[in-house]
This record gives sequence, C-alpha cells and structure tokens, in this order.
Amino acid sequence: MKDNINQILNISKFVLGLLGVSLCIWLVASDYPESGAPLEVIDAFVGDSPASFSAISYVNILIGAALITVIGFFIYQLIIRPKKTGLSILGLLISATVFLLLFFIGSSDTIESLQLDPDKVNVGANTIAITSAGLYTIGICLLIGVLAIVLGPFMGRYRR
Repeated sequence: MKDNINQILNISKFVLGLLGVSLCIWLVASDYPESGAPLEVIDAFVGDSPASFSAISYVNILIGAALITVIGFFIYQLIIRPKKTGLSILGLLISATVFLLLFFIGSSDTIESLQLDPDKVNVGANTIAITSAGLYTIGICLLIGVLAIVLGPFMGRYRR
C-alpha cells in the first residue's frame, strides 16, 4: 500500500512539473508586443490570448494548494505533537515579526546607492524596503541557526 502511494506521488509530481514547465515555455514563447507599444496594442494582446497566461494561473493555483497543504499540515501536527508544533509556529511568528519590524524601520538604500540605472530599472522605495527586510531577516535567521549548531553541543555540556 505504501509503495503504491509513493508511486502515485512520484507520478503526480512528474505530471505537475511537466505541466508547469510546458505552460511556462508557452508563456515565454508567446509573441509579446514591445514594452513601449501603445496601450491599445497591449490590451488587444492580453484580451486575444488569455490562454498563454495560463501558466500564471497555474502557478497561482499551485501556490494556493501549497498554502492549504501547509496550513493543514500545521493543524494535523498541532493535534499529534502540540508542543513541538507550537514552538515551530512560534518561530515563524518571531521571524514574521522581525521581518515586519525591519520593513517598518525602512531601508537607507536608494536607487543611487544600489547603483541601479533609473532608465532601465523602475524600483520603488517599498520594493527596496521589502527586499532589504527580507535579506536582513534571512541573515538573522542564518546567524541564529549557525550559532545554535556551533554552540549547541557546548550548551548541552554546561547544563549538566
């Protein structure tokens, strides 16, 4: 029974991946109008070829399914192992709090300090703030993880 489930999961992963890659190739291979084209030309392209944008819908559906699966997994784990799952959820909430705190503090980076060409890149201050907050949050989490790995054995010895 377990082998059948693994085989079904492997086949479904392959089929979903093949479908996603195929739709993305179709999306990339579409004949897009130039970015400087009049708005009527772009609207006509979008209106006449909604099927070529199905890759975007597919990705949105997969992200929604993954989100539902993760939430279901957390609920299942809360029932089975409430203490460990609660600590995991607490870690996610702390990470989200650090991210939001860093985002609301803002970033001192600008288009000029990042050495971006304003003619080629149109980036707003919020995009820079979100990206900076995400990078700093990842850095903080990696630092804490490395410290836990390095100092973990020492902490166990000193507790005894």
